[in-house]
Amino acid sequence: MAGLIGKKLEMTRIIKGDAFVPVTLIKIPELKVVQIKTVETDGYAAIVLEATDGNLSFIREFPFTGAMVELKVGDNVTLDVLDGIEMVTIHGISKGKGFQGAMKRHNFKGWPGGHGSKFHRALGSIGCRKPRRTKP
Repeated sequence: MAGLIGKKLEMTRIIKGDAFVPVTLIKIPELKVVQIKTVETDGYAAIVLEATDGNLSFIREFPFTGAMVELKVGDNVTLDVLDGIEMVTIHGISKGKGFQGAMKRHNFKGWPGGHGSKFHRALGSIGCRKPRRTKP
């Protein structure tokens, strides 16, 4: 299997034996094969998938391998291609949040909110005089 397109929904947990195991729920939208690139025509083998979720549509290209050999242009890709696969590798894109302050970025407490303070969300002290560096 080369790849699928999905969206992270939430984290939850399942019971496995006597312990809780954290799991991530991923929604796989409707996937359709748009193009199959071959070595003869394009110089490399790849498959182009289109993910449609409501009004949104994404097109991504994956290396052409194993389980996708029998797919043709216009076919819908379902989770049946994952049968027999026990381990997957996930690649994600995190939301960019820009340049953040210490309270949001590192969950610092912050300063008092009243009585003339002008540094409500400021960094404050992050270490002592020696050693002259911020400890990780």
